[in-house]
Amino acid sequence: MRINNTVSALNTLNKAIKKYPKFIEAFVARGQIYTLINLNETNNLSIGQVYERIISDYQSVINLLPNRGIGYIGKADALKGIGDYAAALKLYSKAIQLDQKEMDKEITVVNKEDVKDSLVNGRFKRARLLYQLKMLDQASEELNALVKIQPENAKAHFYLGKILSNQDPHQEAYIHFEQVITHNEEPFL
Repeated sequence: MRINNTVSALNTLNKAIKKYPKFIEAFVARGQIYTLINLNETNNLSIGQVYERIISDYQSVINLLPNRGIGYIGKADALKGIGDYAAALKLYSKAIQLDQKEMDKEITVVNKEDVKDSLVNGRFKRARLLYQLKMLDQASEELNALVKIQPENAKAHFYLGKILSNQDPHQEAYIHFEQVITHNEEPFL
């Protein structure tokens, strides 16, 4: 049943993009579907072909919306998925730069909450990749910047706690783990 729903969704998005080639949300949705689906559901596409499609969709978002981070984040996720961590970090950084610039504007035509969500998402994904690459000082800097924007971000506090628990004294790590308990609304571990 799920395979048919996925194929149906992809077919609908393909038709929408063909009819409306500047329909940004359709490119994002299709990229997200390809990111989330099981490779068995992709009509026998190789993993490389799936990632090519994801990268292509998010490149279309970048082309249509070059001053916002959303396309850069999606493309970075795909590059991370194929192991190109350096390129992924660059794109996460670009997304953060663009979204921060938009947040700093006094007057904007975009929804500030959407930009803030993208900024938070970009910062967290960049921090998590830095953490995975054992670049802990940089990950900590990114997580601290994220906590300044969104103090209730349980995931950011969790990773800060993990980084700080490897250092003496452990008191600051405990504070961040306490924040995880206070702000966590859903399991993520």
